[in-house]
Amino acid sequence: MLLLLLSLIVGSCLPQTSKKPRRERPLAPPVAIEHYRGLEMVFAISGGWKPKRGQEVGFELVIRNTSDKTIELKWPSAKTHDFVVRNAKRKIIWRWSKDKSFAQAFKTKTLKSGSKMVIKSIWDQKTNSGKTTPRGKYTIWAEFNPMSYSKKLGPLGIRLVK
Repeated sequence: MLLLLLSLIVGSCLPQTSKKPRRERPLAPPVAIEHYRGLEMVFAISGGWKPKRGQEVGFELVIRNTSDKTIELKWPSAKTHDFVVRNAKRKIIWRWSKDKSFAQAFKTKTLKSGSKMVIKSIWDQKTNSGKTTPRGKYTIWAEFNPMSYSKKLGPLGIRLVK
């Protein structure tokens, strides 16, 4: 009995070390920036590094003319860009352009010095076949494909949780 009482007294006198749960730092949005032939290309994903499952994930591609000259962008069709999502095994599970039709006519966009064009899309976390994507790591690419200025941006990584 005396030992029990003594251990309680000694135990209560020792400093208490309680482990507090680690607070996660706020996540910055994933961003890729490329400079190419007078253009600044910024690819960003909304929702941070860890969007919740089922939450829409926004993609934004901003193309800005940083040169002091006008740049004329030309495409062989109405398809100006694409967004691609790959799973951890690098398999393409979603492509923005899949099952879309594009006019087979030349398209031109003129960007004056300092001007920009903004391309946005939303991924609903489903595959191109309509299945909900499981938790895990994914990489996203943006493809900007005018003739003479074609560029791939990424990969940006996200982890789908809960």
